[in-house]
Amino acid sequence: MASHASLTSPTTFRISHVNSLSDEDFITTFGNVIEHCSLVAAAVVSSRPFHSLQHLHAEICSFIDELPVKGREGILRSHPDLAGRAAVAGQLTQESSQEQKSAGLGNLTQQERSNLDLMNTSE
Repeated sequence: MASHASLTSPTTFRISHVNSLSDEDFITTFGNVIEHCSLVAAAVVSSRPFHSLQHLHAEICSFIDELPVKGREGILRSHPDLAGRAAVAGQLTQESSQEQKSAGLGNLTQQERSNLDLMNTSE
């Protein structure tokens, strides 16, 4: 299995390493680039070799942009609600927790949390 640390460390990250990963290791490593949606990594793995990190990013964006509306809605629905039940229960991934914390969602008043809960459940 590929080491996540070796891929994320600025001193050791190489696109050649990404290109040499097995399909399984690529999907494991990049499967959470869109939280709870490893399908994105599984779809772009066949676009290798990537010429750069920007090329990998462009392939991910292109895949998402080319999805039908229902596919993009599905990705959004699979993402944890902002400051929702998973956040309150401490069940977010480390990335999501940090993302929500940096957005100030960990310091909401009860009224703000109630308003956000209402928005999370409305269509």
